[in-house]
Amino acid sequence: MRHQVTPHIRELVASLRRLAAEIQPFVEFASADARSEWSTLQRLWPSNEELGTDLIDLSETDLEWMEIRVRRFGEIVRTLASSILMSAGHGAAPSVISGRAIVA
Repeated sequence: MRHQVTPHIRELVASLRRLAAEIQPFVEFASADARSEWSTLQRLWPSNEELGTDLIDLSETDLEWMEIRVRRFGEIVRTLASSILMSAGHGAAPSVISGRAIVA
């Protein structure tokens, strides 16, 4: 079923892209399986071209669920990165130092 692109859908897609940009520096600390799942999840997001057609395959609910998953993934990889860097004696990961927190 195709879904009409609404302003809320555009906001959700923009939020997913923003979150992805914030998370990307920490993805290298994730396992190969987690990185693969991350890539797969990102490929599901509507492209600008798809948004331009005003009909997409994902509903607002689908995108809201994805946003929750992305926030949780970000929380996990930031924590993992911080733990790895701390154990290697490099201090906390940059977003941990800046106090940025992601809550699902």
